[in-house]
Amino acid sequence: MSLLQERSHSETTVLSWKIWVIHMAKLAVMRTQEKKETLRTARHLALEGEPAKAIKLLDSHLSRTDSKDVGLLMLKGNILEMVSRFAQAAEVYRHVLRVDSNCTLALIDLGDLYKDSRKLEYRRKALQYFERALSLVEAGRFHYDAEDEFVDACIGKADTLLALSRPMDALKCVVNGLQQYPTNLGLGEMLERAQKQYKTLRERKSRRRMRKGGKGPTVS
Repeated sequence: MSLLQERSHSETTVLSWKIWVIHMAKLAVMRTQEKKETLRTARHLALEGEPAKAIKLLDSHLSRTDSKDVGLLMLKGNILEMVSRFAQAAEVYRHVLRVDSNCTLALIDLGDLYKDSRKLEYRRKALQYFERALSLVEAGRFHYDAEDEFVDACIGKADTLLALSRPMDALKCVVNGLQQYPTNLGLGEMLERAQKQYKTLRERKSRRRMRKGGKGPTVS
């Protein structure tokens, strides 16, 4: 092959590579636009009372493009929760965590599902999810918004601690949150709830101690 032919071949290769890169970039833009439209339409369908159609649309997009798309999967889980299909929603969130073990949104939503259970083991599991989410956000590893995700995880953890009759730990959790976001209304409301439960438990303990003390022998 002559020098001229080698140069021509090299230029053709470079041109082909540039064309491929441009094509892939355009394809990525098209997919991004399609995803945005799918998310918008699915949200609209769900809010208009057609969750089955919304889930079908999301499943169709996931099967055609990327079955591991966290944004689409999270919306699917949220819609399943909205129609009280909690077990299926939990499975979707667990799938998200298999895709991205550091997804704070999935950790928080799983925590929210488990904390309302009457089973002690599930409440303890919820606590683990919230604590994991908090540690990630504090390390700067959040999904969309640091404050929103921190506050959601903090409130979820405090709420779970109250359900476990641990108001002092709940207070510590909320106070820590308020140190970072002192004007957050959600944390302020949770502080009041934790203080109220702590006061109630202390009063109950005081009454029990008084009753026990009153049953002792009378000394003349």
